Amino acid sequence: MAKRGKPPAHQLNLLAEQELLIQAQEAFEANAIWYYNRTMCQLALPASSFPGREFLRDSGSFHLVVQALPPLTVPWGIYPRGILNWAVTEIVRKKRTNPSRTLELGASLAEFMQKVSGTKNYSGGEFGNIKPFKRQLSNLFGSRIAFWIGEGKELDMTETHGASMQIGAAWNLMWHNKLIGQPGLFHSTIQLGEEFYQDCVENGVPVDIRIIRGLWPNCMAFDIYVWLTYRAHTLMRSRRWSLDLSWQSLKMQFGFQYSSMRKFRQNFLAALKRVGFLYQKMEFAEREGEGLTFRFKRPSVMSVPVAELPASIEEKS
Repeated sequence: MAKRGKPPAHQLNLLAEQELLIQAQEAFEANAIWYYNRTMCQLALPASSFPGREFLRDSGSFHLVVQALPPLTVPWGIYPRGILNWAVTEIVRKKRTNPSRTLELGASLAEFMQKVSGTKNYSGGEFGNIKPFKRQLSNLFGSRIAFWIGEGKELDMTETHGASMQIGAAWNLMWHNKLIGQPGLFHSTIQLGEEFYQDCVENGVPVDIRIIRGLWPNCMAFDIYVWLTYRAHTLMRSRRWSLDLSWQSLKMQFGFQYSSMRKFRQNFLAALKRVGFLYQKMEFAEREGEGLTFRFKRPSVMSVPVAELPASIEEKS
């Protein structure tokens, strides 16, 4: 299996800190289980600036469309991913005690930004991160997503299955525009679309928030991790432990913005090594000129204590 290379120097301390936490305690025991949307695990939002109002992606028989309401644009970058991660987690955690489509975002924008990113690093001005965060918050909750599974790129409802879902149905943001750390008189809220809410309740994918924090703000590493842990769960259910994928299929799923396969392969491997540094129950090896083989000991997150896992998971690894 491929050796895990060192991450970039500026991320080494953060990754090392998260690795120690992960090795010391399972996600279940550390209360570090968060959730992500199943559809977005399979085909991700754009990683870089995307000015259009419609985004289409295909990966084999899985097809995704993201549409933004004018004057908004398709959500892109790390912030919509983090916001979505937080929202799905809130939905899944509260589905039994408080099954409401309305989520409280917090008393202040600073509080919400910290919930999403795990840090208190926020700044205003032309080059700060407050405006981009607010813009992507609006873009995400003002979007509709649709997916379908079937052969070919044409949507034929007689031969496919899928869904069309509005992410945000209504919102009420009461934050101060300038004093982002100052609590407002009321908490800001977002009401999720009914179909989207139900999809998250039924199909939330468990992820380890400590790994998400360690990979932040690398979009490709984030996308690879949530996809790998989703695939690990699906493979485990069918009692399979390895997955072979070609470079062409990986590029179709993760590298639509790359014109060069060489550049995509270089960036994908760099991001994958960062993921492997934290998700050590997964290994990968390159099949020269063909693609990658992924081998799973188990998903990065189990919803039960490790002591209760079937012995065959580790035995067959």
